[in-house]
Amino acid sequence: MIQKICVMTDGDNISAKYAADILKAANTEGQLIACRVYTDATKANGWASTPGYRLVHSGAGKNAADILMALDAVDLCLTKNVMTFLIASSDGDFTHLATRLREYGAKVVGIGEAKAPAVYRAACSKFLEMKPIAPAVTVTAPPQAPKPKKVAATPQLSLLDSQIHRLIQESPQGPGEMTYGAFCGLMRATYDITPKDLSETDWRSYLQSRPKLYFVSPKGAEAVVRLTSKPLPNAAHSAG
Repeated sequence: MIQKICVMTDGDNISAKYAADILKAANTEGQLIACRVYTDATKANGWASTPGYRLVHSGAGKNAADILMALDAVDLCLTKNVMTFLIASSDGDFTHLATRLREYGAKVVGIGEAKAPAVYRAACSKFLEMKPIAPAVTVTAPPQAPKPKKVAATPQLSLLDSQIHRLIQESPQGPGEMTYGAFCGLMRATYDITPKDLSETDWRSYLQSRPKLYFVSPKGAEAVVRLTSKPLPNAAHSAG
């Protein structure tokens, strides 16, 4: 014959994290007809939101949960003929309750933590010790390495710009610059290139249309052509 079993949990002594373990143990002992947890309902101890348990508010007095739990257990045994109890607590004060219930012929299964005293364990028909539940471990993702900055590709110079760069870099007037007049003359003398070979109308227009490569000062006798960037890789070597 399947025994009716009632779970009586001391919510002031047992953490709600053991709720599932207590129910599992009860279901192996008989047919669960009542599952109660006794505690101060105003406490935020997790029992109020635990499914499967009827929360019995015991108030905030000292040992209030213990006293109410003991009274209800004796009442269930004598008036409802419940003959199997699972007392979930590690409190040695329940030694007397376990002893009295067994005197009435009831089976008492105690369940609690390792700290439960030996005298309480001995008063039960049997005692189940719950294993400590390890705290949840928060896994933190390793920090991501910073993304490498994109480096702009270095543009290749056209053959004409390579020739201009070489001419200005080797300028006798100073590396990287020369007068506009000297530039026009040397481009013709060195490479035989004149404005008629350009898509622009003159050298000034050509140079000013490429501000990342060249700087041309305002018109005048002292107008200067200057490189505005460091020497760039050539697409082809100039002739001569």
